[in-house]
Amino acid sequence: MYTRLVTFLLFVTTIAYSQSGVLLNDFETDLDVDAVQWKSHPSDGSLARSSEFATSGSSSLHFHCPAWVKGQPEWPSFEFVPKTADWTPFDRLLIDITNPGDASPEFHLYAVDSKIRLQSGLGYSFRIQGRHFERFVISLSDFPKEVDRAHITRFHLFTSHPVQDFDLYIDQIRLLRPGEALPAEPSGNFVKQLAALQAAPMAEAIAQLTKQGDGIQDKSISAQFHSILSRANEFSNQFANDPPSTLSKFDALTLESRELARQAERLLSMDHFVTQSRKAGLPVDHLLVGRASSMEKIPPRDQPFTVDAANEIRLNAARRGHDSQQLLILPIHETAHKVHLTVSALKNDTGDSLPSASIRCRVTGYVKTETHPPYHPSYTGWWPDPILDFLGPIDIPAGDLQSFWVSVSVPENQTAGLYRGEITLHPEGLPDRAIPLYVKVRRYAVPKVSPLPVAITFSPSDHPQPDTKSLQAQWRKHPDYPVNLWKKQKNLWIDFLADYYINYDNLYRSGSPDWDVLTRLRDQGRLRAFNLRLFGGALTHSPESRERALAATRVDYEKAKELGILDKAYIYGFDEVPADQFPTLESAAAELKRVFPDLPIMTTALDASYGLESQVKSIDAWCPLTPYYDLSKAQAARKGGKKVWWYICCCPATSPHANMFVENHGIEGRLLMGAMSAKYQVDGFLYYQISIWNSEKPITSGPYTDWNPRSWRSWNGDGSWTCVGPDGVPVPTIRLENFRDGLQDYAAHRLLAATVAAEKRDPKLSSDSSAKWIAAATDALVIPDSLVTDMLQYSRDAEVLLNWRKRIDDLLDANFRPEIDLWESSGFSVR
Repeated sequence: MYTRLVTFLLFVTTIAYSQSGVLLNDFETDLDVDAVQWKSHPSDGSLARSSEFATSGSSSLHFHCPAWVKGQPEWPSFEFVPKTADWTPFDRLLIDITNPGDASPEFHLYAVDSKIRLQSGLGYSFRIQGRHFERFVISLSDFPKEVDRAHITRFHLFTSHPVQDFDLYIDQIRLLRPGEALPAEPSGNFVKQLAALQAAPMAEAIAQLTKQGDGIQDKSISAQFHSILSRANEFSNQFANDPPSTLSKFDALTLESRELARQAERLLSMDHFVTQSRKAGLPVDHLLVGRASSMEKIPPRDQPFTVDAANEIRLNAARRGHDSQQLLILPIHETAHKVHLTVSALKNDTGDSLPSASIRCRVTGYVKTETHPPYHPSYTGWWPDPILDFLGPIDIPAGDLQSFWVSVSVPENQTAGLYRGEITLHPEGLPDRAIPLYVKVRRYAVPKVSPLPVAITFSPSDHPQPDTKSLQAQWRKHPDYPVNLWKKQKNLWIDFLADYYINYDNLYRSGSPDWDVLTRLRDQGRLRAFNLRLFGGALTHSPESRERALAATRVDYEKAKELGILDKAYIYGFDEVPADQFPTLESAAAELKRVFPDLPIMTTALDASYGLESQVKSIDAWCPLTPYYDLSKAQAARKGGKKVWWYICCCPATSPHANMFVENHGIEGRLLMGAMSAKYQVDGFLYYQISIWNSEKPITSGPYTDWNPRSWRSWNGDGSWTCVGPDGVPVPTIRLENFRDGLQDYAAHRLLAATVAAEKRDPKLSSDSSAKWIAAATDALVIPDSLVTDMLQYSRDAEVLLNWRKRIDDLLDANFRPEIDLWESSGFSVR
């Protein structure tokens, strides 16, 4: 609330003379604005010179963009010819943008020469918070090599499918030479205009907090809250009556205001937790004990939170399946020392036991984000992510909310039923506390392999960042560098990944597969799919290169055949290539199909028609990004014998598109792999990498770790779903847990569909009860709009998802057919 309204962070570290660099456009005259031309014009959009939010001179460019509606341009865009075409003397591009509204719209740029397509130029995505000014300094070292930087002719700015009206004020687009200081920060009238944006919402938010604070029950919390609110009022009055004169002062005040607001909101959360606990009859003298679903990311400190007082933990899983909940501990006044959990034996009503080893209570670890990625996270700081199963008793500081990951792994032959036991909380020097534990084991089993074909790279590597590049070059020489250390535990990693429905694979493999790995997975019955070899232009460069490529593929083909795993093999290539490479793509794919007609070929080439309207006809499986997946086109492609998958990577980067960054809501990954995949009938899921590790050392302590979550540029967790623990052991993440849980949701949905089909063919029950069951199950197979309306509208309420899953589980229990096991021998299944 208040936190969002006053969020402000300025990345200006150098104050210098105002005429640094070379101006490309400063929008000081009508001619400057007239030079900016619409390329895709929404009917109510406008570009105009304005005296508002000018950071250089007296004018800025005001861009107004209406919310997208069907029939309007999907990519509202405008551009100009830069006054300086030769960018070779410069190393940075500067652009000032002010966003006066509450929305945080997508906004992007391309800079390119006249000879190549726009999308092949320098690209940049802006992060612009509501009621916020940002000075962007963009490194020109990111220019693609094929761009002629001496002849830049287009400076293109655009947005995509805006969900609501928004306005931006753009000023002083400027090139900077190496070593050249940034322009002076804007001040005076500009800062007063920014303060005016903040003053009224700040006062309103404080008034709302004051009203909420009147209901605080706990005296200690109330005293802290009103002390914080008193200081916040001082800031609010200063913004309204005596706004700061410089951005530096404004920055300091807004950052401190934001921190005060967070503290106040967290105290409200704590008081609500106390009130809930009292109502539930739970102790509130030393520790508060709560619970939350596995789909929620609960901040350990600094942020408000929502948890339920824990009077019990309930888990629900199929045989061979998994389920998790979080048990949360909050010491109110003093640090809780050496806290750990134990689990009793669990039994059902008939005396069957669920081994206590099936239940794990692991410490949830935290990573500290420090960058500001373009997907607009709600908070920069400590986020829950790694699950530290190696960590023993821990200390929990007063006021911290520590999560324990309570999970069940049900044995394959476990008898169905409701098992009862308890978890005991052991804090040193305080009374133990018992929490009832219930585990519902379902009659059916989820498969050993992923129910949905997946193509995922596990190939540990780093992605050096500008600030650590030289350090990482040295770290690579050390055996304890995670990229090296994991190799000590290679077999452990193979099995660990298979536990999460991921086969040890590499989309970009140019050499032969690791046959020992594939043999191990085959023998375990857990080999789902593997990439035989990356294919590309070598098949078309020359007769000699084609023969070499085909010969290498032939060797691997014969080896896979010899091992009896050829039906699990696929070939991947031409990663995200545009239309101008389609002739080469088709030539290479056609050659492969001629020689290896039984090898499926998949690509992420950018063909929105999935081969229906292009010359590419030899691809078996198309794989678009999730925002570009079109169900009607996919169905048409399937009629032609093709499969259509989907994938995510660093894109889609912005909410509400589902993704799996550290800061994204945990339910997004689970929905994507489960209900969304079922609703949109995808044929598979692809992900480019899950092991980009930039940390100097493995995680050896916690719960607050020194693991670096930044994986690629400013992204946190993109291409990195795993961490490395002591001696190289695998460390899962909350995101990886939700990935698997989503696939189990998908498996239950698929199994219900198969059971409906079997029941229609051969009803086991009486005709009346069978008809009722078929009707109920058929209805349950429809993914409800309350859970997923479309890819941009879906529930973030874990209870909605869990109720949907429970309905499917109850139907499968009511009509269990043990003979249905769809995936034990399934292959890649692209045809």
